[in-house]
Amino acid sequence: MPSQMGKTTPHTDTYHGYFKELVPNKRVVEVIEFETNDPAMRGEMTTTVELLEIDGATHLTALHEGLPPGVSPVDNETGWRMSLGKLAKLVEAN
Repeated sequence: MPSQMGKTTPHTDTYHGYFKELVPNKRVVEVIEFETNDPAMRGEMTTTVELLEIDGATHLTALHEGLPPGVSPVDNETGWRMSLGKLAKLVEAN
């Protein structure tokens, strides 16, 4: 959201992490941590993305665990919905 501050700098969210599990066409488990000096934004987060084909389309489910206390679950969901909406437009344009 344009009015929101970034977690690393005023306009950026950078992070480091690793893939804990990769199952092609089925599941991605990623563990990340924001690069920040703000203690409210620190801590490892785990995101599990499950993919399921339904009627020729891909259904995506994302589970977020360990959000830092400074990250609102509502804002996190809004950000993911915005990102997935952009991804869908890109994929559907091709």
